[in-house]
Amino acid sequence: EIGIKHFFNVPVPHCPDSYGCVFETIDGYKLVYSGDTRPCSALIEAGQGATVLIHEATLDDSMLEDAKYKMHSTTSEAINVGVEMKCKYVILTHF
Repeated sequence: EIGIKHFFNVPVPHCPDSYGCVFETIDGYKLVYSGDTRPCSALIEAGQGATVLIHEATLDDSMLEDAKYKMHSTTSEAINVGVEMKCKYVILTHF
């Protein structure tokens, strides 16, 4: 038993077969992970009330057009996903 109550994937806009993941524990914590993606309403909906969101933030806000073209998120877009999700903590990353 690892304490996972629910785990599911959410398709996100990046390249074919890109997904975000939502983990919910039996203790009531919710972790949402997004790999490379544009802001995604389906992920925001699935992650409502998350404890932690880990979201990619590849580009600076001044590079919005590049982010759109490359199907990534800017720093502000990633933070806004967390705000819309009503997430307690947001961790920004890019691999």
